[in-house]
Amino acid sequence: MMRRVACALCGKHNGDFLFIGRDRLHGLSGEFALVRCRACSLVYLDPRPTWDEVREFYPSEYAPHRVKPAWWLDRLIRSGGLRKKRDIVLRHRQGGTLLDVGCATGDFLSLMSEDGRWNIVGVEADAQAASCAARVAGAEVVCGRAEDVDYPPSSFDVVTMWHVLEHLHDPKRALIRLRRALRRNGVLIVAVPVLDSVDARLFGRYWSGYDVPRHLSTFSMATLSSMLVAAGFSSINFESFIGGYDAFGISVGFWTDECIRARRIRSVIQVAAHSVVLRVLMVPYFAVVNMLRRGSTVVAVATQA
Repeated sequence: MMRRVACALCGKHNGDFLFIGRDRLHGLSGEFALVRCRACSLVYLDPRPTWDEVREFYPSEYAPHRVKPAWWLDRLIRSGGLRKKRDIVLRHRQGGTLLDVGCATGDFLSLMSEDGRWNIVGVEADAQAASCAARVAGAEVVCGRAEDVDYPPSSFDVVTMWHVLEHLHDPKRALIRLRRALRRNGVLIVAVPVLDSVDARLFGRYWSGYDVPRHLSTFSMATLSSMLVAAGFSSINFESFIGGYDAFGISVGFWTDECIRARRIRSVIQVAAHSVVLRVLMVPYFAVVNMLRRGSTVVAVATQA
């Protein structure tokens, strides 16, 4: 049974109702209220599903838990995204011990292991994905929740969380534990969908970044910075903005499903939205959006002082 909760950032019970969301990605039943904390502005679900309840909203077709996309273009896009993640890490560290939290099926761990300068470790809450990651990457992968895994102090040079923080029931607790696990001057790299983005403003409640109910918290740059500071991190920089066509196209689909009643028009829009031609034509648009620091995903880099 869903429970009323306090704000995960400031701990207060004073959220202003925003709207009712539902699982638009997989169409599973349920309605979920999003609120904005009056004290700190964090957006979150209240009430929210328990851990056992929310696991039902990660079906077998959930994209991050699939081993490889079937379509060549999807494989190409995933490969490009992995290289972007690697490049972000290499801008800050050239080797060492790396922990990938929420490693899914291990694609990022596998890419980093190819470098030869990294000792890689993963954490993944889904048992099947964790088993796959250990096999694919040849790495130690712990099956468990990020909030519960407790590594010894000074275990890692780099910790990465690619679209994970927004899924956690207690993100501050997880960040505190990860900070302690970092070596002095270690680096935490966090990527989340961000409310400051053009996509979020354009699509409103149909923005794919809400992804109700899997995303329990939805961050702005301000609330993400506050969360990292509250966990004890310093030198926080928002250095990468990744607005891409996939998130945009999903939002278009969510909007048309609910707002366009004429089936033929809805079908035309959705076919166009997923065409390769439109994807290519919009490359300059996303380049400008990211340059203006308004991409759909923000990458924050924080250090362990």
